[in-house]
Amino acid sequence: MFVALRSGAAINTEVALMQMSGELDDMRAKGMDPLEREFLPRMLATAISVAALTVLGCGLVLVTAYLAMYGFSPWGFDEYSRTIARVFDPPALAGFALKCLAFGLAVAVIPVAAGTEATRQMRSAPVAVMGGMVRLFFALGLIEVLALAVKYV
Repeated sequence: MFVALRSGAAINTEVALMQMSGELDDMRAKGMDPLEREFLPRMLATAISVAALTVLGCGLVLVTAYLAMYGFSPWGFDEYSRTIARVFDPPALAGFALKCLAFGLAVAVIPVAAGTEATRQMRSAPVAVMGGMVRLFFALGLIEVLALAVKYV
């Protein structure tokens, strides 16, 4: 969610402004592909940042849980690691990885796609940005609901 709020809205706005100013059309006229030159680096960076923040958050939660249960004592590490291994079995980890991949893909692609819908009129930028953010949060909610349905149904 942090990446969606921080980077998704900014990328959406930047692409909408590039579309409004005609910069994307100028790139196409010069034979450059805006997807390769402008959009792909942004989408890759967004997807990588979603994955990195997910790993960082998970690691922080695991360390905090260990410290809350055992403090700074190393003697509980064997029991703790066995418990974590029982809870996070391979199917659970695969589901979590797929959900993170879907989140990263949605956060990377939807803002760029929404930004390209802007026209040359000045009032189209806020509409494109808000529409893209609404679609993004709807997609994230749908991914979460589907993940819960697969897990519990």
